[in-house]
Amino acid sequence: MFMKKLLYPLLLCVAALVAAYVVMVSYESYYMAHVEKLSLFLYTSQFLSQKLVVAGGMLSYVGAWLTQFLYVPWQGALAVCVLCGLLMLVMQQAFRLSYLWAPLLLAPLAAVLMSDFMLGYWVYLIKMPGYFFGLSVGSITGLLAVWVFRLLIGRHWWLRAVWMVLAGAVLYPLVGCYGLAALVLMTAMEWRLSAASIAQKAMLTTVAVVVVLAVPLVCYRYVYDQTPIESIWWCGIPLFAQGDQTFGEYYLPYYLMLGACLLAVFLPVPRKEQKKGKALRWATAGAGIVLGAALVYVCNEHWYRDENFHKEIQMEAAVEECDWDEVLGLAATASNPTRQIVLYKYLALFKSGRIGKEMYDLPDGGALPDCPAVLHLVQLGGQHLYLQYGMQNFCYRWCVEDGVEFGWRAKNLRLMLRCALLNHEWNLAQKFIDMLRQTRNHAQWAEEYQPLVGHPELIAKHKELGPITHVKGSYSVLASDQSLIEKFMLTVLSSHTTDDPIGAELVLVSAIQLKDIQVFWRAFNQYAITHPDELMPRVYQEVAYLYGHLENGVDISRMPFEQSVKDDYEGFMALGEKCKGMTEAQMRSVFYPKYGRTFYYNYFLVRGLRTY
Repeated sequence: MFMKKLLYPLLLCVAALVAAYVVMVSYESYYMAHVEKLSLFLYTSQFLSQKLVVAGGMLSYVGAWLTQFLYVPWQGALAVCVLCGLLMLVMQQAFRLSYLWAPLLLAPLAAVLMSDFMLGYWVYLIKMPGYFFGLSVGSITGLLAVWVFRLLIGRHWWLRAVWMVLAGAVLYPLVGCYGLAALVLMTAMEWRLSAASIAQKAMLTTVAVVVVLAVPLVCYRYVYDQTPIESIWWCGIPLFAQGDQTFGEYYLPYYLMLGACLLAVFLPVPRKEQKKGKALRWATAGAGIVLGAALVYVCNEHWYRDENFHKEIQMEAAVEECDWDEVLGLAATASNPTRQIVLYKYLALFKSGRIGKEMYDLPDGGALPDCPAVLHLVQLGGQHLYLQYGMQNFCYRWCVEDGVEFGWRAKNLRLMLRCALLNHEWNLAQKFIDMLRQTRNHAQWAEEYQPLVGHPELIAKHKELGPITHVKGSYSVLASDQSLIEKFMLTVLSSHTTDDPIGAELVLVSAIQLKDIQVFWRAFNQYAITHPDELMPRVYQEVAYLYGHLENGVDISRMPFEQSVKDDYEGFMALGEKCKGMTEAQMRSVFYPKYGRTFYYNYFLVRGLRTY
């Protein structure tokens, strides 16, 4: 009997937690580290006071503190599993689940994993700090209150009424709607398990309803003034909405958690005497197994696995480390890349000095992010692109806007520090260093930038910031990019005048991507002047040779083009004559094997790439 009552639930929960840990560490390490950079926790009293200005502020504070462990993925995964294990234990004790219903304990684990790993691109849009641990911490707190209420059943009914009032008044400011959900469970438990009279149960129900309605309204009126009144009953849960549109599917984990708890209230209470028939026990066990299998299926189906999303995260981490070979390796494996992947690819080729030869070795792409909400590239990796291309004021501007809209993040503070250093704003740079020193994971990183403050000569030699100084120019002034940064960035960069060889190449590359013939010739001339003794890279020759034939404004007869550049052009045009009447899609399949890595192919057959 011991094996059935204790060992079976224990082994089931441990096995599920171990499996979840392995999956998180094996497949979501970059994601968890990325989530940490999109969060911020400062060990200051001011940071705590800022979190407590809204209902559920303590939940955000604790969640933000726990989010720090995601920086080291195995620690973050362990924190998730420990909290889920504690949640399972509290749920079992609060509802005294029979060992036959042990699979129901998988519901909290499934709900927490879904709430964390079904988000995808929503991690950029969530405004609630500490959301990654919000469901687990909030549910544990609420179920502890339910557990106490369970212990009061069998005592005077007014004790339970007092506890309801205290729980609602204390838990709502701390954990928001999880305190209100606890009152709902207490009410259900009163009707299901209590031996009190109907009148007493009705009285307790009235108390619960009054507390659920009154406490948020009183807090809204006298304590919290930064929460819209329509949201006061949902504090503690991220808002999955954009404009007038709400994306209800992302609330599924919260419904699952509440539904599992309500189901646990109404399941049969285990008896001391086990006189149930064997058929009934087998039926209950079978139902529990089916329930467990259904939970595993639902969790698996809602796990976000978009290839581009995970590649973007890995590429951003590589950009942070200036590991351009890693960026290119990831880009090479993308089957249908988003624009962010493609722009990271161009960035890596430029930084590694290979863009003139390999610019079109990997295909372009225009896949939109797999997210039902509207996203802009500047919210994802655009800030890094602005920084790396010397447009640090635009990077700084978007970091500030993100901070106002979504809250301050470690990622943005790190970017703003580098922008301040590039602008020689030493006091501002010191401010960001001091802020990052208050974090658990980024203090050492910030210390590495301390010697650069006040020393532009060291910035010029820095591994990351040094190359940026070659492309930093007068275009780093503020203007409107309309949130569509790709064309704006290319337009601004291609118009720059410089005598720096590296900067001149960036101008030329930007002009090529714009496919503007007049802009190209100005950039091409500037590049030739700044690279007088170098062999012109093949891609640049192809562009000049093509544009020289499309328009006769520039005499290219004396330019030393490689014979292969001429041969490819002639072959491409001859094949084009043979393919007249084909659709562009048909022509792409014919041209790509031989000419897919040329500018000729990109100019004529790569169209309709969508930016965002």
